[in-house]
Amino acid sequence: MLIGSGVCRRTGLLRSFCSSASRNAAVAEPLEQRALLRVAGKDAYGFLQGLMTNDITHVQSGLSSMYTMFLNTRGRVLYDAIIYQTSEKGVLLIECDSLAIEALAKHLKTYRLRKKVDIDVENNYKPWVVYETVSTENSSHNLLVDLKDKLDGRVLPPDYLGLGNKDKKEGLSINAFNSKDNVLIFRDPRLLELGLRVLCPSSEDIPQLLGVGRGDSYVSLRYRLGVGEGVKDILPDESFPLESNCDFLHGVSFHKGCYIGQELTARIYHTGVIRKRIMPLYLESPLNIVTASSGIIVNEESKAVGKLRGLENLCGIGLLRISEALAAKLLTLCSTNVKTLRPHWWPKQAPKELELKDKL
Repeated sequence: MLIGSGVCRRTGLLRSFCSSASRNAAVAEPLEQRALLRVAGKDAYGFLQGLMTNDITHVQSGLSSMYTMFLNTRGRVLYDAIIYQTSEKGVLLIECDSLAIEALAKHLKTYRLRKKVDIDVENNYKPWVVYETVSTENSSHNLLVDLKDKLDGRVLPPDYLGLGNKDKKEGLSINAFNSKDNVLIFRDPRLLELGLRVLCPSSEDIPQLLGVGRGDSYVSLRYRLGVGEGVKDILPDESFPLESNCDFLHGVSFHKGCYIGQELTARIYHTGVIRKRIMPLYLESPLNIVTASSGIIVNEESKAVGKLRGLENLCGIGLLRISEALAAKLLTLCSTNVKTLRPHWWPKQAPKELELKDKL
């Protein structure tokens, strides 16, 4: 069995989330566009350390999940990923875009050499997301914040995860988990508003198991927040990790040793200016994705300030020139008015962007 019973007891995390989120309509949604890779072996941690932007030693020390990116030798993004700790020694799961999962496996195997690591696509498990449908524009009231102290940077202890009568009163079918010893539950390591990741056997139906609704707006949620994910949002061999907000989403370590693509990333961070970043877009009216697929975003002077990366209903994301986009009186995409803003989860003072402003 892939997942040991010790990890399944984290279902109390899901219980706690759903208990608070039930008032804001918690829903579960299968992540059909995501897939899992299994990396196992005594050299697994050291092997990944030299290939990814984040510091895998934090997972080795007990952190349950971690956001990261894999770069090419020119410092461009190949794949964005979330790494999960399991209860099996030396076994990690890597969540990646399903369109890139085979390519990621091939990429890792290229650097395996004589290291004792097995790399396989995990077809028996699938990822789900559990999130609140409450508007993210009012993020200060998001109930996920209540869990912050218990979730940040550690695996929850068993005594926190018991099931009680309190759950029955709230009408959640959590007792169904008593017989489940193969479900992994994690807080999304990027943002609290992105909810929880659930990794389970492909045969499981999380909404039925939990007694919550089935969602279909996760992509819209990400876009409202300004978070790119996967090869359609973060273009392989073209995108830079910092322009993709990997640093703001806790996916880069600037204190670890060398890794593939590290030199350019570190140089941009320490000496350069990050002029462009992925930012949220809010459309005034619907726009056909085919029409907008190569859309350039322009300001009131018809000057290009960015390019669309993703679109879902009235929300989207684009790679925008920060200063120009925020200063624009009007932004349009294919003759449709759009708005953008500095996401609330960005640092209140982004030093590199302020440097640029001072020089202008």
